Amino acid sequence: MELLLALNNLAHYIGIAFGLGGATIAFIISRKADKDQKSAKVLMPLMRSISTLIFIGLLLLVVSGIGLMFTVKWPLNKPLLVVKHILVALIFINGIYLGRASRKIEKLKGTSKFDEVRKRMKNIGAFNLFLWYFVTVISVVI
Repeated sequence: MELLLALNNLAHYIGIAFGLGGATIAFIISRKADKDQKSAKVLMPLMRSISTLIFIGLLLLVVSGIGLMFTVKWPLNKPLLVVKHILVALIFINGIYLGRASRKIEKLKGTSKFDEVRKRMKNIGAFNLFLWYFVTVISVVI
């Protein structure tokens, strides 16, 4: 049981590193690309790989989080855990939207709808980054 708890913790820490780190890097790259169009051409292709890293991190967090619920020996703050799960679901939904919108935006280049979709993606991306950090803080409190 101790080994299972240690493995779950390790998976959870790796998930946090991939998810939170990936979301932070994606946000920084996005902001840099907004300011410098030359670097945008080099940096933006990296976003697909970073998105995959974030998704792997999210999957690790969900699977290990479920495992941790059954292996931890200390009391958990159940209401706060429910809030955390809702926020993680929101991160997942926003991630799906951002993935679809990033494919769609390529087709919209040069149209009037491009700036609208791009602005919405930037706002949701910033909100998602906030959610990642907020969930991490809640994890420490639980």
